Amino acid sequence: MSISWRSKVFLSTALTYAGYYFGRKTFYVCKASLGQSLQLDAAGLGWLGTAFLATYALGQFGAGGAGTRWGARRLVLVGMALSILCNLGMGWAASWPILAFWLLLNGLAQASGWPGTVATMAQWFGRAERGTVMGFWSTGYQLGAGLATTLASYMLGRAGYPAAFAAGAGVLGLAMIVFFFWQRNSPRDVGLPAVDQEESTGENGGAEPWTRKAAGAVALLGCFYFFAKFIRYALWSWVPFLLHDSYGLSEADSGYFSTIYDWASLAGAIVAGLISDHMRRGGRIFVCFLFTILVVLSCLAMVSYGGNSLPIFGICLGSVGFFLSGPDTLVSGAVAIEAAPRGHAATGAGVVNGMGSVGAVLQEVVLGSILRDAGVKGFVLTLTLSSVLALVSLGVMLTPWARRR
Repeated sequence: MSISWRSKVFLSTALTYAGYYFGRKTFYVCKASLGQSLQLDAAGLGWLGTAFLATYALGQFGAGGAGTRWGARRLVLVGMALSILCNLGMGWAASWPILAFWLLLNGLAQASGWPGTVATMAQWFGRAERGTVMGFWSTGYQLGAGLATTLASYMLGRAGYPAAFAAGAGVLGLAMIVFFFWQRNSPRDVGLPAVDQEESTGENGGAEPWTRKAAGAVALLGCFYFFAKFIRYALWSWVPFLLHDSYGLSEADSGYFSTIYDWASLAGAIVAGLISDHMRRGGRIFVCFLFTILVVLSCLAMVSYGGNSLPIFGICLGSVGFFLSGPDTLVSGAVAIEAAPRGHAATGAGVVNGMGSVGAVLQEVVLGSILRDAGVKGFVLTLTLSSVLALVSLGVMLTPWARRR
């Protein structure tokens, strides 16, 4: 296997999915400014966020199948081009209905990213190394999320939210160029043998049928990811807003402070991936279960001590980021790939991420109202409940009943 091509695919897909966040996170950083400009409160901004996340969730289910039929390369290139257009449109939206239109369209565009890049990685990296590789690979989007927030915060403070959206679109455009030249769907496209011959059937046929056991496993993973993504998107979407609204930080400083979550997530994903590759078959779920216990404890600490102390809130925010990122990355990547039948990596990843994205949709609707009526404590209590339910979902997968199915 050519190290050169594997390196190109690894870097191009990692940079690409990092680039997707530059087309996604600007809206969250600019929420307070958009609310002032368009005269919207937290609940109204929550409904706008729902417009994006609803089509993002729906698009995930279709994007997985589209990636299997059309190939990841075509799917991702079209998605990136459309997201660039949407971000430019959002920056100059003069009213909330126009902004909602671009957010709806951007959700469909962004849905192409995860199934397309994960399906590519499944073809180029085998089962034995997948946990470690995907752990390091996921640092790309964790880093992208942090840098996207930092760039948007800087541009917002210097030139306003239209410039923040334009800057994000520019970075996504650069990632699109790298992807075009360095990505190939599978080793066969460049005359190389499959990495895992027994599981690396491609888009051109030979895929195994779905079984009841495989469908049940993917559904349970999707249940976990529903609650995990509820937490992740709640923190991405609302922490800059509540830091400005409840702790009195400026909009730019709120954006910078919120990146504590993203930077802490980098290490957590790597540690969980390394550990999971040294476990027996099925051990990845157990690793995710242990990490999720620590997410629950971190949320409880945030409820008890973080409401009135900005430093403690920041420590708890980083702790949640570290411990959630491992299960988040494994379940939506390596575990979803391995749970799906051979040849259905894009579909498995798309369904799991799609179910997770439903949780991301609901957090916008639920937490916008909770922040308005119950403040920071109500917000964090909701996250704690979601972490407990995520833990229960993984616990079911570890039972003998689930393993026999």
